[in-house]
Amino acid sequence: MEEEIDLRPYIEALIKNWYWIVGVGVVTAVIAFIVTSLRPPTYSATALVTIIDSRDIIQLDEGIADVVGNQPLAAFPELALSDQVLHMVLEELSLANNQSISEFRMNLQAESGEDKSVIRLTAAANTADKSAATANVWAEQFVIWANRLYQGQGGERLLFFEGQLKTTEATLTAAEAELEAFQAINQTQIISNTLGVYQQNHVTYLQQQERIQQLYDNATALQQQILNISTGSTISYADQLTYLQLQLQAFNDEDVTPVILDVSGQETLTTLNRDDQIEMLDGLIETLAGKLTRLDEKVAEIEPQILILQRERQAAFTKLTRLMQNVAVTQGTYNSLAFQVEEERIIAQDTNSGFQLASKATIPEKIVKQKRAISIVAAMLFSMSIIAFIIIAVQWYALFTRREVRKS
Repeated sequence: MEEEIDLRPYIEALIKNWYWIVGVGVVTAVIAFIVTSLRPPTYSATALVTIIDSRDIIQLDEGIADVVGNQPLAAFPELALSDQVLHMVLEELSLANNQSISEFRMNLQAESGEDKSVIRLTAAANTADKSAATANVWAEQFVIWANRLYQGQGGERLLFFEGQLKTTEATLTAAEAELEAFQAINQTQIISNTLGVYQQNHVTYLQQQERIQQLYDNATALQQQILNISTGSTISYADQLTYLQLQLQAFNDEDVTPVILDVSGQETLTTLNRDDQIEMLDGLIETLAGKLTRLDEKVAEIEPQILILQRERQAAFTKLTRLMQNVAVTQGTYNSLAFQVEEERIIAQDTNSGFQLASKATIPEKIVKQKRAISIVAAMLFSMSIIAFIIIAVQWYALFTRREVRKS
């Protein structure tokens, strides 16, 4: 079982040495009273900064949103304590070489009022004049810095947008000149017209191929039919007429008007001899085969040209589209910047909005009440706790020594 701890010796030791605890506490309280009494007085002064929105919301172009009226109000107290602002204050007070920013920040306090658009800047110093001067300089420098940063009242925003407008104007002029130069050599329509002719020729060649192929097949079929006739037999009028029609169509690329023949006299249209007719069909078939070969060559020749023209037309169209879009986008940017420059010029002339010093700090007449009683009581309790701990430690050591002696 664990050994039980007996607290009675420690309590008795504390009661027995109570005068040490009380005495040290009283001495510490007296010392704390003397120290707090010797501390120099502290004065506190407060200046007020307010954020005033513009009475008229100026927005000539919806594409560019202004920052006026959309400030992060809760962030301004912290920004007022930033190193850059405090460095400006120290330089204005000629204290940059005598005090660090961290030490200076310990005497300052920035907080928002009940209305977030009001910022309270409080400065503490050992003299009334110094506290008021510090608070006022702090407020003035913060107003200058905040207006320059967020609203461009220092002219930076106007100069920035004017520079952007000038650059965009030069870009727009160059884009328009490039478009004009391309239009002077733009062959999109010429290529389209040429391509249209080539495409129509391609269709014509394909149609002729199909028609000649049909004639070739019909002539071959007629030849086979005549070959089946026995030698010495005469050629019928129907076969003669068929051959005549095939011959007329073979040598005429246009549609042939139907031929009306009067065969009542039993005239010979081509020949009655079988071998002569076969020879004539051989010549017609050879002619049709030659036409098919030439049409194949024309189709094979024109198709690559069509593809080249299509590529050239697309390349020209793509470049034209890109140049036109470039001009349109640059023109839109130029218009937006022109509106923004006008807005900035109007805002730059508006002195009734933005960050303003609402109230300067006056020289305080009363000293800031120090929490002397709390400091004295805290010091006394701390010292009494230390003495009590020492008494308990001594008592524990004494008990431990006795226990070790008994064991030995």
